[in-house]
Amino acid sequence: VNATQSTAQKLFGSASLYATSFANAMIQTPTLSALNLSGQFTIDFSVMLSTTTQQYFVVARGSSTLSLNTASGKIQASVFGTVLNDPGAYSFGVWTRIRLTRDASNICRLFVNGILKATSAAVTTNQTTSTIWEFGGSHFWGGATGGLRGGYMDEFRVTFGVCRSVASYTLETAAFPDN
Repeated sequence: VNATQSTAQKLFGSASLYATSFANAMIQTPTLSALNLSGQFTIDFSVMLSTTTQQYFVVARGSSTLSLNTASGKIQASVFGTVLNDPGAYSFGVWTRIRLTRDASNICRLFVNGILKATSAAVTTNQTTSTIWEFGGSHFWGGATGGLRGGYMDEFRVTFGVCRSVASYTLETAAFPDN
């Protein structure tokens, strides 16, 4: 909805998701129980923003499940109501790599550019209702004001059943494999 593919900016490959000033510029999945968050997971993506307005990057909705967004110029993640904040300021106009994981002990971690920025206590909630994933915005949490505005997203990857990182890691230097 209101999102396009752009070749002007991209991290890898030939294009990225681009949103102008439209609210709710996003890619949305159908409602599927196969997309429920339970157990271990990893969510990876890259974003380049040009505005300080609060924006939602990735939202899995169903029972206030997950959001990754900016708040007060910082990266923020909310997992089943538990909030993780990057204490540093977001750098606008450059690519930022974001990773959110949950391990086998239910500990969630927020990484920015490969560096561990925040760790939660155990988040033991699992999603039991069918989910819609929204990449680039949110009808659910942002309404008419939520969504990627004036920015690009690239290299989406959601991995169910695998926690890819529990400590700071080296960033990938190529596109994610198509598997």
